[in-house]
Amino acid sequence: MRERTRELGLLIIGDVFCFIAALYITLAARYLALPSQELLRIHLIPFLIFTGLWILVFFISGLYDKQTRVARLHMMGRIVYAQFVNILIALVLFFVLPFGISPKTNLLIYLFVSIALISAWRTYLYPWLDGARRKRMSALLIASGTEAHELLHEINENNRFNYRIVHHIDPENSMRDVPGAPQLQKMISQKNIDLIIVNTSLLYAQHTLTLLYSDLAAQGLPPMRDFKTVYEETFDRVPLATVERDWITYHCADRDSLMYTVSKRLIDIVGSSILLLFFALLLPFIALAIKLDSKGPVFITQDRIGKNGRRLRVWKLRTMTQSESTSGLFFKENTTNVVTRVGKYLRASSLDEVPQCWNIILGDLSLIGPRSHILAQAERLAKIIPHYKLRTTVTPGITGWAQTHQFYEPGNISPQSNEETCLCFTYDLYYITHRSLMLDIEIALRTIKTVISRI
Repeated sequence: MRERTRELGLLIIGDVFCFIAALYITLAARYLALPSQELLRIHLIPFLIFTGLWILVFFISGLYDKQTRVARLHMMGRIVYAQFVNILIALVLFFVLPFGISPKTNLLIYLFVSIALISAWRTYLYPWLDGARRKRMSALLIASGTEAHELLHEINENNRFNYRIVHHIDPENSMRDVPGAPQLQKMISQKNIDLIIVNTSLLYAQHTLTLLYSDLAAQGLPPMRDFKTVYEETFDRVPLATVERDWITYHCADRDSLMYTVSKRLIDIVGSSILLLFFALLLPFIALAIKLDSKGPVFITQDRIGKNGRRLRVWKLRTMTQSESTSGLFFKENTTNVVTRVGKYLRASSLDEVPQCWNIILGDLSLIGPRSHILAQAERLAKIIPHYKLRTTVTPGITGWAQTHQFYEPGNISPQSNEETCLCFTYDLYYITHRSLMLDIEIALRTIKTVISRI
């Protein structure tokens, strides 16, 4: 948590500095001279006011996500997108508020200068500052499965971590070659191990490390960190390999505080009521477009799985050539049911989901939570994904942690394979583990960006 706070603080300070530096360079370029104090003052005041909104846009755009390799791959596109939005916000505010200036040309110059500065800061200077500030420790990883290899590559190929994994013990794939307690202690000493990351659900880890750390003669052994905790902190999702009885007992219990329960329900009712009023104004035009585009009803119903596996019926706008409610086939390769032209835009804008706000008012759904699945789909996935029914231990929602974090192939807005659905499930488990009012607010803000980016 301390590392994340430091990372976030450094990024925000650097971004604010880039905003101010870009303004200075813009004024110098615009007037071909160093800006005077008066010129700088009349521009700096509104720009400082805008900074808070611009930082919020950066947050919504994902520029303050954890700096994983995947996040850095998408960074340039996010910077350009966010700065275009920020300039539009500035144009509107300069028009509405009496700042006394209307710097249209300056804003155009500022757009390109700020993108260049922020890109240079994020791509070169920040990684250098982040990596140069400390010497990386040596870590030992004791874990099995694809998730262990995923964590190993992320840590060793990303300088944001203050340690690197110098040795990996995979008990499930190499049981004959794994060291016992004496050999492990010797290896820790020889490789100068400073930290052990271990999946404590593995029998090997439980047996060997218990012997190792209970030996009073073993001095100077490095501290241990739980594999599940490190994985969650890195990827914002729960590794399926660590989900066991104790995890289920604790995280799936009804542990929500009264304040959270009441606040969430109040937000659900108010938010869904506002969305339904907005939807009522658009409905005549949407209904006409659906009827003109293809044959069939405007609305469809679907039987879905609610909290604790309870069956519920939801309403949606029809977006496909057939009624989705009658289909038990869900991935593209398994169905001839195709999305209509109007349906494509309804799905991209999530307008097809708005009728479910009635289910929110009834208490069947929430605005925020794991997406509810069609009954037949949920039954099929429960047979192939371990612990899949755990996602029904909380009230399902219209948008969730998975919908705002998972990356899909271009043109897709939901999982299109068993593998993508399994990944989606790990994000759902993260939400179940960490659900809170602040996390719900974060998801709501991220949803704005997710919807806008689709349109």
